[in-house]
Amino acid sequence: SNAVCPRSAPCRPYLATLSCRCSPRATTSTASNSYRELIQNLEGQDIANSGWNYKSSASYITLSYWVRSSVAQDYEAIVMTRDGTNRAYSFPFTLAANTWTKITETIPGSATNQIDNDNGLGLTVTIIAYYGTDYTSSSNADRTWRDRTATDDFAPVMTSTWANTTNATFDLTGVQLEVGSFATTFEHRSYGDELARCQRYYYKAVGGLLDRNYNYGDVSRNVFFRYSLPVSLR
Repeated sequence: SNAVCPRSAPCRPYLATLSCRCSPRATTSTASNSYRELIQNLEGQDIANSGWNYKSSASYITLSYWVRSSVAQDYEAIVMTRDGTNRAYSFPFTLAANTWTKITETIPGSATNQIDNDNGLGLTVTIIAYYGTDYTSSSNADRTWRDRTATDDFAPVMTSTWANTTNATFDLTGVQLEVGSFATTFEHRSYGDELARCQRYYYKAVGGLLDRNYNYGDVSRNVFFRYSLPVSLR
């Protein structure tokens, strides 16, 4: 479903100042192997233990987000399982030019989905501004799970208007994936919480924060550094 900001008054989601932008800048490309997307990778264990029965068509997850484009057209999004045979669930959404729109999509499970209970890649969520023809096919049906066995098994054919527009923009914010058949209010986390979650994947140790312990060998001259990590790494 779509919730469009009214044109009669200024309107934008409260997260607009934290939006992520995709843009071809001063150049455009509609080559068959070109693409413009915003993607989020999710660990299998987070999905497997979320409460969603991803193998049941009677169990649902709901994806919601705010999106704005400088070009009016139809766009696509994909939720895809990444264990076993990749399976894709795509859906279209329509945007008016320069208008923030909230998109909400409820997605059922499917008996042949596979998501392993581990820290490997289990699910991806992709919001697409443009896919070239190498990644699309008219045989790809929206709003149904399908096996992804070929390079063009991502989405239906997309129009190239956005990709052909110099300095076009595509803004995304307020993305939330949750168990259930409806979207709830966006969950705000503290800066410290988000930082700790990010540091599980990446941590940059800087000068004064290092617990340094040097040990030079007589022959090999090895150097050892001891790091105190703020959280357990993935």
